[in-house]
Amino acid sequence: MKKKIIIISLIALLLVIGLIILIICIKNDKESTIKPYVEENNIKVVSSKDEFKIPFEPYARDNKDKLPIDIDGVNFEDTIGIYKFYGYSESDVDENGYVTYSFKYDVVVPISYTIDTSKLNNTNWSRSYAFLQANVFDYYTGELYREKNISITGNVHFHNIDDVTDDMAYTNITWNDKEYKIGVRMESSSKWDGVTKVNSTGSIDTYNDTNRLTVIGYIYAPKDYDGVMVSLNKNGTSKDIVLKQIEFNNRYNELIKEEQNNKEKSTELTEMKNKLNKIYKLLDNRYMDIKERTADDFYVIRLNKISKD
Repeated sequence: MKKKIIIISLIALLLVIGLIILIICIKNDKESTIKPYVEENNIKVVSSKDEFKIPFEPYARDNKDKLPIDIDGVNFEDTIGIYKFYGYSESDVDENGYVTYSFKYDVVVPISYTIDTSKLNNTNWSRSYAFLQANVFDYYTGELYREKNISITGNVHFHNIDDVTDDMAYTNITWNDKEYKIGVRMESSSKWDGVTKVNSTGSIDTYNDTNRLTVIGYIYAPKDYDGVMVSLNKNGTSKDIVLKQIEFNNRYNELIKEEQNNKEKSTELTEMKNKLNKIYKLLDNRYMDIKERTADDFYVIRLNKISKD
């Protein structure tokens, strides 16, 4: 009888061990099939030491309402902005096991335009362009982190509808059953070299100027977290994108006022709020996109590979 009990116990033990091994194998196999977003979408990671060339479409801006305008007799040339990343650093570890990573990038955007003095009758305008920010996103999930944008010096205008009251904007990232809270703040400074007349032919005057931006990014994340990536859209920006963003913002504010006055919820406003609050992935199309996004549309670099110099 004792032998039977021992044999049965051993069989049961072996079955339990076998079941545990099977569960572990299934779990490991499942995890091995989950690829990080960057790998899954064949997104190329390039060297952060490169200089990145981005196209821009400068335009005239009304000095009163700060909106892009078309002025008869004023023509801007398309231009190329140069981006350079540097200044990587990280703080000491805090009580949560987190550090604040930081990096910088400079942007130099030369602008050239002509004025036909025989046509020009509007003097209340200035040269401008839509600045393209480098965004930070997650290597594993592809999700773009929420950002708090601050203009430190210069006329950098952000068309953000919702203000972030904390020192950073935060995003919860979940990967392989682990959750990370990532905070981001971007501080921008801008200055112009100054307008210079470089040529005059008849009634056509040609002017040059250069805008110089420096952005400091701060990312609050776990110590040694290697999932923070930096992206830059190769397609640059245009006046159309700015107008589309302004149109969206204006409509949003109109619906907010209507809801407050009528005390009724608007389906359109709800949809707009959902678009604003949605966490987008790098290649997702957004409400202000002009065209579909692909992996080839982006320069992507690793945050921790940015030069310290």
